[in-house]
Amino acid sequence: MFMGRDIPSGGYVSNQEWDDFCRSALDGTFEGYTIQDVQGCWRGKREETKLVTVTTEYRHLIDTVATLFRDTFKQDSVAIQTLPPMEFV
Repeated sequence: MFMGRDIPSGGYVSNQEWDDFCRSALDGTFEGYTIQDVQGCWRGKREETKLVTVTTEYRHLIDTVATLFRDTFKQDSVAIQTLPPMEFV
């Protein structure tokens, strides 16, 4: 999931808001995940973005968390990239 931190109507998802979101939405939904700070671009505007990587067979959980982020922070969208399953050795 690519979650931009700029709020289209003005403002920014603060570090505290992000941490609260992680505790309530990510920690409560997934057994594990990885977060990376990346630079994104949406509609020609660069912004700080959180890239959240989750390995799960439950796509509906991804959709639920993405929708929660979008609605909570009044985003236009959250991008979801689906890749082939990861293998553990």
